[in-house]
Amino acid sequence: MDSGCTNTTICNGGFMHGLRHAEKELDMHTNMGSRVLDEEGFLGRFLPPVYHNEHGIANVLAMHEMIAAGYRITMDTDADNAFIVHCDGNRKTRFVNRKGVYVLEQLGANVKPGAKDTSAMYRRQLSNLNNQPHLELSSNKQNGYAGLEMTSKMATVRKNKEGFTPSQVKAAMEARSAMHILNAPSTKS
Repeated sequence: MDSGCTNTTICNGGFMHGLRHAEKELDMHTNMGSRVLDEEGFLGRFLPPVYHNEHGIANVLAMHEMIAAGYRITMDTDADNAFIVHCDGNRKTRFVNRKGVYVLEQLGANVKPGAKDTSAMYRRQLSNLNNQPHLELSSNKQNGYAGLEMTSKMATVRKNKEGFTPSQVKAAMEARSAMHILNAPSTKS
């Protein structure tokens, strides 16, 4: 879940239904580059249509779209560094902070006291995922949370830096920073 993104984007079309040409294309700019998304559909019972980003590396839920769809989202940092999404039937989903990003918690992966890893980190260690993004839903009667996680075992930014010298990486990062200062023009501009 992202509080700063404008639109929900889903990289795995298998999670979506009703895929169609988007009524309005999305000109998306991220730290990984720019792209135009022209396909949309629905994610489960989530009411607003969401964009299909088939070349993306993550499924991103826009917090403001979740709120507009009627989901109640709470956070009490005195109790926990997590967003709680209140779903129908008194079910709750936790988005926990992992390295500055709020990810959907997969229950059962971090039930041990003091556990720091998310299931996404755990899954990266498994070899049978064939690098495919996947969605998993589970519930835990003990604490009432329903865990839903969308993850991908695809290349990370660190992996993208392999094969380049530190000065080349620094120059690329400075170029990307300059692009953002200039209101993130595309690499073709």
